[in-house]
Amino acid sequence: MNKKREKSLGANAILNVLKQCCSILFPLVSFPYITRVLGSEALGRYSFVDSVIGYFVLFATLGIPTYAVREGAGIRNDAKKINAFSAEVFSINCISMLISAVILGVLVFCVPRFAVEKTLFFLLSIRIFTSVIGRDWINTIYENFFYITVRYIVFELAALALIFIFVKEPSDYMLYGGLLLLTSAGPDILNIFYTKRYVPLRLTRQLNIRKHLKPALYLFSTTIAINIYVHSDITVLGFLRSDAEVGVYSLASKIYLAIEACFNALISAMVPRLAFYLGMDEQEKYQALLHKTKSVLYLIMLPAMTGLFFLSKDIMKLLGGQEYTSGYHALQIFSIALFFAGLSTYYVKTLLVPNREDRYYFWVTIVAATTNVILNFLFIPKMGIECAAMTTGIAEALSAGLAGVRARRYAKINRDDDQLLSVLVGCCGIAVVCYGVGRFHLQTGVEVIISIVGSVVVYIIDLLVLRNREAFAMLVKVRGIIRRH
Repeated sequence: MNKKREKSLGANAILNVLKQCCSILFPLVSFPYITRVLGSEALGRYSFVDSVIGYFVLFATLGIPTYAVREGAGIRNDAKKINAFSAEVFSINCISMLISAVILGVLVFCVPRFAVEKTLFFLLSIRIFTSVIGRDWINTIYENFFYITVRYIVFELAALALIFIFVKEPSDYMLYGGLLLLTSAGPDILNIFYTKRYVPLRLTRQLNIRKHLKPALYLFSTTIAINIYVHSDITVLGFLRSDAEVGVYSLASKIYLAIEACFNALISAMVPRLAFYLGMDEQEKYQALLHKTKSVLYLIMLPAMTGLFFLSKDIMKLLGGQEYTSGYHALQIFSIALFFAGLSTYYVKTLLVPNREDRYYFWVTIVAATTNVILNFLFIPKMGIECAAMTTGIAEALSAGLAGVRARRYAKINRDDDQLLSVLVGCCGIAVVCYGVGRFHLQTGVEVIISIVGSVVVYIIDLLVLRNREAFAMLVKVRGIIRRH
């Protein structure tokens, strides 16, 4: 039984990371085309509206997805309990969805900056409804990552093809927004029918608000705070700087968020199983999975940061063209912020949330978000996009530090400096490769490909020579797959 669980857990992690890798490949393919067709100004208009809509989507979901996964994973095998639980939280979610939609409608007509993009606001507001009705948290509760991944890839490929076919000039930025809407609303609409195989789609008057609302609101508030210090930079830039700057910065921000999402995917795939271990009071398995997750996180996160830092200028030029290269300093700052973002996600999702430290998590994110917003308003008007990236990094570092202090209560300290040393040595090798290839002044695309391939080879050799345990474990699994075929 345990062996089967571990195999399933590994598959979940791989599928979830694959999904996020596709979220990186999608902009890699589409952004060079979109940035040249739309231009920085039209792209900036879309990015501003999309960032605002994101806040209302968060309000509509009300923290239910995170809360539902944590609470639902422990009762998923009891049909009566999970059906009642699902109906209660879904009904609460529908109420918050309607309130969110009404507030957005009022603001669109009352705020001049919103009114000029009224049509785009109403188009993208469809996400508010589909994000709730889709109940994607049910798929996560039942660890159906195969369906989640395949569904995501199909809709992304469809949107990608339609973008290349129909988006031809800057005035098509609204069409571009509608096609991107397909990648989020489409899967949610499909979920309406798919999730019924697990839990019926129904409303109830028995909301059990006292039980569900307080923890959900804590998680909602923390999610809002996180998104404030991740996305408020674009919103503030939209008010205080030019649309062109917003467009350049949005590219750097998208790259940062896409890579961060891969780390989040690795960790998120572990959350249902960690919640299950805690519910069954299997502390030994819980601690073992905690340690393994952190080791693999370092193994992937640190080299990704190093490569992104040294290739930032080439990546911005490759994806956006010469017009976007001015944003490479912001991308370098983001590469450093990735370390703190990864640690913060690890502490929160594997330790604080499963152990119901919702209140502490709330205050951590409030402090980080408040700091970020204040710094944005103080320095963005004078310093621009580099400052916007720096304030995000400061907020991530503050969040990681505060979350780590409380997380130590639940994690047994397990120092593994020899494993970390091999990763750091490998990162030095990556830096040497990227710098050395850059000295030849090759064509941008060629330089990026050679740097990435060379870095991967050097990094793997280093891990094997220094006998990194996680690297050897992965090698054994790959050999096993090859031998079976």
